[in-house]
Amino acid sequence: MTGHPRAGDDAATSHRREEDRMQSNLDTTTEAFANTRPGRAEDLPDYAPIPRPALGPALNEQGYYVGRVERNLYWVTDGTYQSAFLTTSDGVVLLDAPPTIGHNIRRAVDEIASANGVSNKVTHLIYSHHHADHVGAASLFNGDVARIGHEETRNLLLRDDDPTRPAPEETFQDKRTLEIGGGAHRARLARHESLAGQHLHTPARPRHADAGRHRQSGLGAGLPEQPHRGRAGLHRGA
Repeated sequence: MTGHPRAGDDAATSHRREEDRMQSNLDTTTEAFANTRPGRAEDLPDYAPIPRPALGPALNEQGYYVGRVERNLYWVTDGTYQSAFLTTSDGVVLLDAPPTIGHNIRRAVDEIASANGVSNKVTHLIYSHHHADHVGAASLFNGDVARIGHEETRNLLLRDDDPTRPAPEETFQDKRTLEIGGGAHRARLARHESLAGQHLHTPARPRHADAGRHRQSGLGAGLPEQPHRGRAGLHRGA
């Protein structure tokens, strides 16, 4: 093949033919091509560093991080998904159980309960919605745990018939106030507008001005150093 234009070729076609000819003459054998790629990290081009908040918190040896949101409200993450829990004198209220965190949810609860000298018994499990990536480890919490979710969340889980996601026995339509510890702690649940799920408000701060403006199902957003991941998260006001 030559690089001379053919009769009827326009300039663009002639240019493409010349590029094809040059590519066909390249030696792409291992020996010839090996030295064209960086062999060490130092040889790679420089890029802007990843912002620290994008990395999330450092995980421990078990692969999770647990931290305080405020007072007796904590969150746990595997760096991707997150859950949260409220410690009380009567036990622990757990918000979602992502399967990627799995048994580390129990480890995080045990760690905090031991440090604070409170019960580590999970008494309530609140479902933000029915998706497996947020409640796929719900079956790890058996016994007399009270499972709570919107009535449509229950309907969808009964339809899915997934043993890892037992349907909540306690449901609500629009709003519900959960009292724990003899009324010392309250969690207010409210239905989202677009899909069966709920916001959670805790009594540490004034109640959110307008829960109805959030149109995605779940517990909202706002846990420390984590971007909003769709429907899971936590409102820190009540």
